[in-house]
Amino acid sequence: MQGRKYGLGCLLITQRTANVTKTILNQCNTIFAMRTFDDTGKEFLSNYIGRDYAGVLPSLEARHAVIFGKASSCENPVLVRLNDRQPFLEAFRAAHPVQPLPAAEIQAALAPAVQENEVGDQVQF
Repeated sequence: MQGRKYGLGCLLITQRTANVTKTILNQCNTIFAMRTFDDTGKEFLSNYIGRDYAGVLPSLEARHAVIFGKASSCENPVLVRLNDRQPFLEAFRAAHPVQPLPAAEIQAALAPAVQENEVGDQVQF
């Protein structure tokens, strides 16, 4: 609760809002609500996004969410479709390919560390 005055933030992801204290949940500035079936989660979310939107949550399709809070420029909750992982990775990696490590760094990382013990024997760790 004190982190905001120091410019710190936190991301909380949970499937069971009943297991998270209400004090923590009440500090959330933005909510991404995905499909939920438990009454505790729907009841909590209805305080933020309204009963109508909370009532829609059990029928949301996979990879869909209702967004509400400071991260959204809309005053009302918004239904969004989230990225599919594989097409996102393909598009992202096409624009930002992974840079290969230099061969010397790979060899050094893979080589086992060898230390001599008190009698001069080499022992691999």
